[in-house]
Amino acid sequence: MRTARTLAAVAAALALLLTGCTGDGAGSGGPVKLRFQSLAWQKESVDANKALVKEWNAAHPDVQVQYVQGSWDSVHDQLLTSFEGGEAPDTIHDACDDLADFAYGGCLADLSDLLPERLKRDIPQHSWETATFGDGIYGVPFLQEPRVLIADAKVLRMSGVRIPTPERPWSWEEFRHITDKLSVDDGRYGAAWPLKDPVSATLNLGLSAGGQLFHRGGDGKVTLRFTEGDAVLPGTIRDQVNTDGSASRTTLGSGGSDTLPGLFGGKHAMVPRASHRKPC
Repeated sequence: MRTARTLAAVAAALALLLTGCTGDGAGSGGPVKLRFQSLAWQKESVDANKALVKEWNAAHPDVQVQYVQGSWDSVHDQLLTSFEGGEAPDTIHDACDDLADFAYGGCLADLSDLLPERLKRDIPQHSWETATFGDGIYGVPFLQEPRVLIADAKVLRMSGVRIPTPERPWSWEEFRHITDKLSVDDGRYGAAWPLKDPVSATLNLGLSAGGQLFHRGGDGKVTLRFTEGDAVLPGTIRDQVNTDGSASRTTLGSGGSDTLPGLFGGKHAMVPRASHRKPC
C-alpha cells in the first residue's frame, strides 16, 4: 500500500453554483443575499462555521450570508433535487467525488479565474486536482481524508514483521501475509475491515493497486472497466476472510469507528481508518 498522499485522498470542497449570487435585494438597493450550506455536524464545527458567517455579515453589510445546515447522509439527493428545482444554495460544502456529476452537468461555477493566486499557492496541486473536472476548477479543497492503517504497536513489534516505511511500503500481497501472521487462535484477527459504507474506501484504496474502475472519455461519457488492478483489494479482503481467517467476518457490516473497541481490546491487530487533515 502507498502513503496517504498516494492513496488519492478524498477531499471536501466548497463549490459555487453556476448562477452565482442571488438577486435578492440587489435590484432594490438592499444587500445581496447568499445561502451557504454547511455539512459540519460536530457541535464545535457547527459553532465555528456559524461564527464565520456572523463575522462575514458584520464586515460585509452589502453581501449577507444565510447559514443552511445540510447532512452528509442526504446531500447528493438533496442537491440533485435543489438543482432541478432551481432552489440550490449559492455556496455548498460537499465531497469532491460527489461534485463530478454536478460539475459536468453545468450546475457549478468554474472558479479558475476567480481564485486569488495566494490561495492557489497555499493548497498543493494534487489537492486542486481533486476538484478539477475537465478544464475547470469547481471547488476549493480545504480538508482531506487519507486512508491509513492503524495498528497495535505492541503486537506489531512482538510479531517480528517488517514495519513499512514511506520509501518501502507494504504491497497488498505482503499485507495479506502479515495479517495472517498476526492472527492467533485465541480470537485475535490480523485485520478488521469496516465496510458499512464501502464505496469511498474501496475505490480510493483500489487506486493504490492500479485500479480506477470509472474511465471518462474525451466525449465526457463514463465507462466502467473492472481491471486486474481493481480486483486486488476485494480479492485481498475475500482471501483474508474466507481463506486465511485473518480478517473478521463480523466487522464487514460495521462503520469505521465500530472497529476501534476491538483494536483497543486486542481482538484486531490492524484496522483501516480515515484521517482528516488540511490539504496545506
